[in-house]
Amino acid sequence: MKKLLVLVLSIMFVAGAFTSAYATHGEVLAKMEGSKVILGGEARLRGVCAINHTDTNDDVDDDNCYWDQRVRLTVTGQIGDAEVRTRLDVGEGRWNNAANTGGVTVDYAYLHIPVAGVVIDAGRQKASFGNKFYQDDVRKDRFQVSAKVGDATIGAYSDKRSENVDLVVPFPGEGFLNNDVDDYGIFAVYKAGDMEGGALVVFRNDDQVDNNDGTDATAYVSTKVGNVGVKGELTMQTDDFNYVNADEDTKWGGFVSAEMGMDAVTVGGLVAFTTNGYVADKHFIPTVMIGKDQISAMDNFGDRGDSVLGVLSASYKATPELSVGGKVAYASYDTYPDNNTDSSAVEIDAGLRYQISKGVTYDVALGYLIPDDFSSTDDNAISVMNQFKINFN
Repeated sequence: MKKLLVLVLSIMFVAGAFTSAYATHGEVLAKMEGSKVILGGEARLRGVCAINHTDTNDDVDDDNCYWDQRVRLTVTGQIGDAEVRTRLDVGEGRWNNAANTGGVTVDYAYLHIPVAGVVIDAGRQKASFGNKFYQDDVRKDRFQVSAKVGDATIGAYSDKRSENVDLVVPFPGEGFLNNDVDDYGIFAVYKAGDMEGGALVVFRNDDQVDNNDGTDATAYVSTKVGNVGVKGELTMQTDDFNYVNADEDTKWGGFVSAEMGMDAVTVGGLVAFTTNGYVADKHFIPTVMIGKDQISAMDNFGDRGDSVLGVLSASYKATPELSVGGKVAYASYDTYPDNNTDSSAVEIDAGLRYQISKGVTYDVALGYLIPDDFSSTDDNAISVMNQFKINFN
C-alpha cells in the first residue's frame, strides 16, 4: 500500500509540475512551440458481494465479497494535427490480493497522424466498434488507415496477434512463420445528427498448425426518432476449426433495443440472441448479472450456450442528481454443440445513480437471479455492487 501511495503521489507531482505552468481543461504547455500535452483520466472504487455465483448452491460456501480499484491516466501529446495517445493503468486490482502489485501498465499507446486527408493510427490501440456487442475497448497491436468521405468514415487495418514462433522441432516442415497470426479488417461508419451506423468485415489469418482461419462480419445502427432511441447490432463469425460433435458452424449473435423518454421517466426493452457458440463482448451489459466488465456479472452473454434474452427496463430521474431504476429479464439457454441441456433464468435488477458533483458519481446495483436447471439445487444468486467514479477527461 505504501508503494502504491508513493507511485500515485509521484504521478500527481509530475502532472502538477506541468499544470503549474498553464492549464485549461487539462491542457498544458509543452516546450516546443505549437505543441501541448493534454492530461485526463478516471478513477473508480468498487465493492461487490457475489452470492451463489459459482454453482447456485446454498450448501457450498462460495460467497465472494471484496473491493477493487482502478486509476487511469490519459496523456495526449499534440504537435500540429499529429498526436501521441497514451493511457496508463495505475494500481489496478483487488484489495488485499497477493497478485495485485500496484504497478503501472500501458493500456494503449499509439501515433495518430493525419496526412493529406488520410489518418494513420499505428501502435497499441483501443479497438472498439459498434454498440459494444461485437467488440469494445480491446487492446490491439494495429496499423490503421482511414479517411472521411462526407459524413462517412472508411478505413482498413491490420492487427498483429502473434509473430514468428519457430515450431520446426515439434512439427517438422511447418516452417518459421508457422505461428504467424494476423487480422485484416475493412470498415465504414456513417454519422449524421442522431443517426449512426456502420459495418465491419475482419479476415483472420491464423497460420498455426491447425490453421484457425475465419471471418467476422458485424453491422450496427444507433438512431433516435423523437423521444425514442433505437440500437441494434448483428454479428456473424466463421471458423475453419470444428467444435466437438459439430461441423464448421457459422456463429451468429445480435440484439435490438429501444428506449423512450417521457419527462423524468424512461422505459425500454431489449431482445438479444446467440447461436453456435457465439459469445458477446464483455462490455455488452444488458443486466446486472450479464457482462463481465462489471464485477457483479456471472457470465458474458453466450457463455452458457445458445441464448435468447428479453429485458424490460424503467428508470426515474427523481432529482437532477438522483436517478433510480429497475429491470426484469428472462433468458433461456441451450448448451452448444449438443443442444441437449436446457436451462433458463429470471433476473430482477434495481439500482440508483447519484451525481455527487461534477464528474463524480456513486452507483448502486442489485441483481437477483432465479435459475432453472443451472444445478441440482438451483438456489438463487445475488449480486450487490456499489461504485464511486471520478472522471476528469
